[in-house]
Amino acid sequence: MKDGPSVAVACALLLESIISGVELDRNFAVTGDMNADGTVQPVGGIDGKIRGSVKARCIHVGIPVENKKSISDIFLLGGVQEVCKIQILVLL
Repeated sequence: MKDGPSVAVACALLLESIISGVELDRNFAVTGDMNADGTVQPVGGIDGKIRGSVKARCIHVGIPVENKKSISDIFLLGGVQEVCKIQILVLL
């Protein structure tokens, strides 16, 4: 169980999945806060969230566009192997 602003995009996608009947991919992880108008806002701890996604064997990870700088931080801290295991999608 998680709560807080980082789970807003995940909750919105889950709600959309329930309403539309379209199943979410179990290999997809996402993080991000969301405004009432649907715009995705940055969150903290992106490097740890991506590492956790890799550890959970996710192959696609969605992060807020404003957090894209964190990807280069992961390269520097964890090496290229960490990021090469997944596809990172940038959310607007």
